[in-house]
Parts: sequence; structure tokens; C-alpha cells
Amino acid sequence: SLPGTVRKSEKMGMRQRCCILALLVLILSLFPACARMEQGGTELTFEQLHEKGRKIGVIEGTGDDQAVMAEFPDAQVMYFNNYPTGYAAVAGEKIDAFVYVKVQMELALRNGLTGVKVLDEPVGEAHLVVDGISPTARYPDLENKLNQFIDEVLGDGTMKDMYDRWVVRHDYKMPDIKVPESAAAHLRVATSGTEEPFTYYEGSELRGLDIEMARRFAAWLGAELEIAVYD
Repeated sequence: SLPGTVRKSEKMGMRQRCCILALLVLILSLFPACARMEQGGTELTFEQLHEKGRKIGVIEGTGDDQAVMAEFPDAQVMYFNNYPTGYAAVAGEKIDAFVYVKVQMELALRNGLTGVKVLDEPVGEAHLVVDGISPTARYPDLENKLNQFIDEVLGDGTMKDMYDRWVVRHDYKMPDIKVPESAAAHLRVATSGTEEPFTYYEGSELRGLDIEMARRFAAWLGAELEIAVYD
């Protein structure tokens, strides 16, 4: 995962997230019980994944299967509903590798995931995660206001500080950002709550870079904030 840029779009009020997500392979480290699969090796390599019949997992609906099929045309693509089941399939030797976002894989390793290794080689092109403004948003001039806000947090270093805290240093303390509890304007922001360190639950509280960004934007607007969670 690399720091990137947020750029204005000329169509549909779309804004791109503040990071470029590169796909990497989560790879099975071979233990004695399965060492027979490789001659004299201790772990699968990126090159060995090109061998015919390798099983490589992706999350269904992400489009990552297209990148896998382009890079590993002789592999069998296996589909999973979420990344924890993909990790478990690798660790349990049901698949040879799993393609997902590097920052999420590194978090899993720090949180105790064992029997796997993240490879350095990326799969496919870098992904841009796009944030969209609803075409029925009732907030007046919302696109221009959002553009102005993002320009400011990029220009004054706020965005860089947020990325450094949440993604680089894993400092998960949410700063105290005052959002009006009652205001003439109401901002409703959708999130998934499943993508640490961007949007995730700590107990019953939503945290992460995206949540901080939403709170900062609402405070900047002087609007009350509602977070809506969707899959």
C-alpha cells in the first residue's frame, strides 16, 4: 500500500481515496508436513505460482480474479467471501496463495496470523479506491465543498499526518474532533467497518482513517454526522 494522491474528477463527483492499494500475494510457508510439495524449498515463490494447477484465492466480486488470471494463466482461481477465510485457506494448505491488499495482510500477521508469508511481488495494476457522491445528495454544492476540503487537508499536511498515524505507524488513537450534535445541515456517510486501518470496529466504536476523515469533513462543514454501515 503506497501513499498516493487525491485528484479531482470531472465526472460524477467522484474522488479517489488517499492511498493506492497494490495487490500482493499471501503465500504459504511450507512446513515438514507439506514439504514434499517442493523439492528442497522452504516456501513457495512467486515463480512457482506460475506452475500449472496452483490454487490462488481472491475475494469474490472485487475483480482481482482478472489480475490473477492475467498473471497466472495456468492457476485455478478460488473464490472467498472475505479475507479471513482466504488467510485460513492458505494457512490450512487448501490453496497455494491468496491475493489481497498488502496493508491488510501485514495487520493480520501482526495480530497473530502464522504459517504464511507476504511476497514482495505485486499482482496486477495498482487499485484506486473511489469514493462517490450520491447523485441525489441534498447537501448544496457538496462536490465543490468536498474538493475544497480535500485540497486543504492535502495542502496543510493533515492528510499526510492521518496516513502516517493510521497506516504507517499503526497509531489507532482517534483524535478528538468536535462534530455538531445539532445543526441545520446533516451529512450521511457510508462505510463498511471491515477494512482496518481505514474503517473498522473497536468494540462498538467505528474507527480508522476513513472515519476520522468523515468527522473532519463534517466539522469543516459545520454539519451533524451520521455514519451508515453497508456491506
